[in-house]
Amino acid sequence: MIFQFTVDLHCDFFDGIEDLIYDAGCGDALVCSQNGKAYLEFDREADTKDQAVESALKALCDKGFKYKVV
Repeated sequence: MIFQFTVDLHCDFFDGIEDLIYDAGCGDALVCSQNGKAYLEFDREADTKDQAVESALKALCDKGFKYKVV
């Protein structure tokens, strides 16, 4: 199944963030910004929503991103 969820990044939007997100294994995330703050809208395939969210957060954490799931 494909699960949709949003992750707020604890960083400002900056040039090149899309490449870092992709390199983290999050090519299934749309990189967005509002008022200069970056957030990701995921469409992640997994067996359960928990697995989808956990795999995305691990990938972001491994690249050093701080986040909050919305």
